[in-house]
Amino acid sequence: DTHQESSLRRYICTRSIRCHFPARLTAAMPNTSIPDRVLILGANGRLGRELTQAFAAAGWDVVAHTRQTPFLESSSVDWIDTPLGNIDEIAHKAAGARVVVNALNTPAEHVREQILLNRHAIAIATALRAILLFPGNMHTFGTKVPDVIDGHAASQPNTAYGRVRARIETEIRTAPGLQSVIIRSGDFYGGPRGSASPLERALLSQLRKGVVRVLEPTAIRAWAYLPDLAHTYVTVASRRRELETHTSLVFEGHTVSASEMLTAVSRAAAAHDIITDSVRMKSISRPGLYLAGITDPAIRELGRDHHLWRRSLRMDGSRLRALGASAGTPLDTAVSQALAHIAAAC
Repeated sequence: DTHQESSLRRYICTRSIRCHFPARLTAAMPNTSIPDRVLILGANGRLGRELTQAFAAAGWDVVAHTRQTPFLESSSVDWIDTPLGNIDEIAHKAAGARVVVNALNTPAEHVREQILLNRHAIAIATALRAILLFPGNMHTFGTKVPDVIDGHAASQPNTAYGRVRARIETEIRTAPGLQSVIIRSGDFYGGPRGSASPLERALLSQLRKGVVRVLEPTAIRAWAYLPDLAHTYVTVASRRRELETHTSLVFEGHTVSASEMLTAVSRAAAAHDIITDSVRMKSISRPGLYLAGITDPAIRELGRDHHLWRRSLRMDGSRLRALGASAGTPLDTAVSQALAHIAAAC
């Protein structure tokens, strides 16, 4: 660890000695602070934007941390840009928040920076005596990934990206005095208008050419429509007093094959006049994926996790449903809205 990381570890331990209460005892204690206040770290990112809007729409007092120009003006959102390393200052500005969401993210090629960013998030949540919510993904699973993923599925990563993500989750689970929830989901899609990931931009380009390449047309995969996922975070935050010290939840999302997803995308693309003819689907080979990843680290990591794309995987969202999470947006509606937003960005 660097000197900065070591200092942050000592800070977390020091604060946790003063702030630690058993989770169930904390749930029984009267809440005399400002109710329903949340701190969102990384509020200008794709997930962060959806979270900010979802919590604000649900009546929460939102403290939104960003390093960029705020995207939303709202009386229920307080924007702060204090450097993440200034733990006490952020905790002071977010005083009363009992929920912290770590929506911080970095490009795939800088994934190791996420370790330090996550330690800042742990320190901030500890200082606030708040529950920390973290977005888990599929990359912590290796080739032994189970067919059905629930909150008890063991991490066995076999890529550099997956190992870093697994380390982050371990540090969250083992942070002293911290209540936490990992909400695991499939691949993100949708999100704020005018935003698109590199893969979504590539999809739009292929649609316009009339050919979309996939790894395995029949393999079933979970897709997380960001507005639905954000509303799920609001549900979990509202039911936080019913949760254990550490909880792992799974967001089911839309569980469909690549072929079914492409059919929905094609219908939406035709409705939005993005295409005027049918779209053909072609399989892309593993070597082809590696070649495409020579200049694109994100695609290179997808190639290393090709087993997650070639196998049918399902997410068990029963625990979230028991907490009251809604069924979400119908697939065709979600895909249509997402594609309109991608097209606006390209």
